[in-house]
Amino acid sequence: MQIINNAVNLTPAVSPGAYAIMPMHILIRDMSGHSAVIEFLGGKTRVYKHPGQVLTNAPSLDWQRHYASKFNYVKTNITHQRVDGELMSGSGFLGIPGDWTPPGRFSRMTQVLKHFPKCHTDAQALFLARQGLGIVDVNLGVNPSPTLWESISNLRAGDYYFRPLLKVLDSEKHVFTPVDYKINAWQKFNVKAISDGNQLPPHWLKARIQPTITVRHFIDMMEVKRDFRSDTPPSFDAQ
Repeated sequence: MQIINNAVNLTPAVSPGAYAIMPMHILIRDMSGHSAVIEFLGGKTRVYKHPGQVLTNAPSLDWQRHYASKFNYVKTNITHQRVDGELMSGSGFLGIPGDWTPPGRFSRMTQVLKHFPKCHTDAQALFLARQGLGIVDVNLGVNPSPTLWESISNLRAGDYYFRPLLKVLDSEKHVFTPVDYKINAWQKFNVKAISDGNQLPPHWLKARIQPTITVRHFIDMMEVKRDFRSDTPPSFDAQ
């Protein structure tokens, strides 16, 4: 299996043939609990083992982690702050980024996850996952690229939840419309049932994955050192 960084067609209507290499992260997880993040930056591929629970856009994951650690002071149920003489419940989170930039969302979600209660059932985990998504969703109007959909994966049960939010009408003018699918209801699919039936739900992209390749196997393959030349794969830096 080989993962490569791809060029993105920028604005074909305005600048046909204009492409750019986008800095990006790729997250993979398997049912055994192993996970990894792959980044393409500066002509190299970087692999992070067990990268944690939060991932947003650029900058790099190590930069995001360092920035998020600056807010480790936040706690819950602190009421020492006052506004107009009134004690503010939850003021321990005072100063946590509230913007929709990738670093702001990464830091906010990193700190909130530390205070989520421990889950004992799938229903509890699903509830908290939905709450977590709401904390970092990009609202329509505050950013030219709002959140278009939400998804949740239950790796143990093989369940995949999907909720469409917005449909793009004009990507260059940033025009969107709400998706009227059961009032933006969550859709649930079982990955094993889809695989056994050999038929994807409507509008899904087709993909073929070898089930014998686990994340652990993938990491082992990525850790093979190679010289970076134009005719060879880039070197892999394990983190």
